[in-house]
Amino acid sequence: MSEIFTNIPEIRYEGPDSKNAFGLLKAAAIIEDGRIEGFVEKKYESFNSELGQKIRNGEATLTELAEKASELKNVKTPISGNQEYLEGVFNNILLSGF
Repeated sequence: MSEIFTNIPEIRYEGPDSKNAFGLLKAAAIIEDGRIEGFVEKKYESFNSELGQKIRNGEATLTELAEKASELKNVKTPISGNQEYLEGVFNNILLSGF
């Protein structure tokens, strides 16, 4: 009986459910990979400093912030936000398996 169906093309229906499942699988893969989470943690690590915590809790005064700013005489030059790196990580995970 199986030979009857041998030459019939496979019929696939890709509806919203299969697209949602694909999206959830890829979201899980991004989380499990950890590179994006690690990047974000490193980028915003100063938020966990003493001053960062005071700012986040609304406890820092403008005077205190001005004093801190005056201590930082050598302002760092702007650095890349590494958008291309993040796009590469995302695309690598999203397109894996094709």
